[in-house]
Amino acid sequence: MAAIRSLRIYEDTYRTKEIKLLANWILAGESGTVVGLPGCGRSNLLSFFCHRPEIVRSHLPEQAQSFVVVPVELNDLLVNEFSAFYRIILRAFARVTDLFPSELQSSVTALYEQHQREQDFFVSQSAVYDVLKLCQRHQVQVVLVLNRFEDFCHNATIQMINALRALRDNFKDSLCYIVGMPQQVTYLPDPSILGNMYEILDSRICWVGAMAESDARQLVFQETYAATVSPTDEAITKFLTLTGHFPALLKAVCQWWLTESDRPAMDEWLESLLVNPTIQHRLAKIWYALSQEEQLALSDVHKFHLRMGTSNPQAKSFKEAVEALNAQQYRVLKRLETKGLCTSIERAWYVSGELLERYVADMGGQSRGRIWKSEHDEIFQGAKRLKDLTPLEYNALDFLIRKPYKKHTKDEIIANCWSDVENYAGVDDTALFQMIRQLRLKIEPNPGEPCYIINWRGKPQGGYRFFPEGRPG
Repeated sequence: MAAIRSLRIYEDTYRTKEIKLLANWILAGESGTVVGLPGCGRSNLLSFFCHRPEIVRSHLPEQAQSFVVVPVELNDLLVNEFSAFYRIILRAFARVTDLFPSELQSSVTALYEQHQREQDFFVSQSAVYDVLKLCQRHQVQVVLVLNRFEDFCHNATIQMINALRALRDNFKDSLCYIVGMPQQVTYLPDPSILGNMYEILDSRICWVGAMAESDARQLVFQETYAATVSPTDEAITKFLTLTGHFPALLKAVCQWWLTESDRPAMDEWLESLLVNPTIQHRLAKIWYALSQEEQLALSDVHKFHLRMGTSNPQAKSFKEAVEALNAQQYRVLKRLETKGLCTSIERAWYVSGELLERYVADMGGQSRGRIWKSEHDEIFQGAKRLKDLTPLEYNALDFLIRKPYKKHTKDEIIANCWSDVENYAGVDDTALFQMIRQLRLKIEPNPGEPCYIINWRGKPQGGYRFFPEGRPG
């Protein structure tokens, strides 16, 4: 987490919408996940949430019980040992002792000091339980914030994940988790490691997207503070128009403005920025963090405006085209709006920011869209019907569409693909591999890096997972 001192530069109204939502989770005693695309400022939001409790409190009713928000760096766990696991949680409590009610502070500090070198996991676990029991007794809600939780899941054992669930179950009325991740838990390499924690973290999601204009202007002020001459109001407005208020892009544009010794005229900024390596990198990270379905939806918005040109938004043809786009993509575009990448004005959609709009124009033609089955049993990818599927390939997609995201073993797929074609008793892994390979050539934008049909490894055998929307990179 960022240092507390640095968070004082943020206005009290920073990310008000998201802070209100997290405050409501505290009020309900519920856990959830804070998710956002690369460069959205998720870590800054969580740091602000952790270290500005007075702001969180201002969004709660007066009668709400006391709470303490505790950032826990589980990725400091260098070895998968339970004693270290619990001592890291104890240390997290000790680091924010001043946020606990005064009558608990000495006890929390003492428990950490007594157990900071404890090697017996049962004893260190008991110390964590003792802190939580103290809070429960004094009616203090504990909120453990676990940022970069995907890294912890990659390295942790199932037993450690279960320990987090057990901790929450034992103190259900006084403990909740808020975890930070770049994607939803569905997209973890192995979501099954979460066990029963999956439902806890998947039920509530706070999306972090583009900033409100006031926050974006404050960010510009922070990033250009050292400039000999501050940017004009016109320049700041151009920063916002170029970036759509998206934090990583806004920071990169400010840095370009600060360091570019020979800045072109303002109406030429867009072309200069599009060839800037830093800007290209930021745009690529955003783009490849989207599913194929989301990429296609943004591309459709771009094509809509190419087709309509300067048409009058009040014209019948424009309104009909708007409704046609909404009929196809409304659900996906609403999600992209939440992520901060598009906006809606009178039901017409627009890509957020001139930089992203141009990037979509260049990249959108490569996107494939969601794979789905019509009521007439035809399989489509986006709006395109997949007409050249063999019977085996059709069976495979039909089965996978009906059971997406699950880890299917090779035997399970063979049994469901070959049953209507031929006796599958003699079918081996090689035949399955060849069929999947040919299918990927037909549906994957890059068969060498598949995003629809993903391998998973396991014992005694592995298999495949299917993402109908095309898993983000």
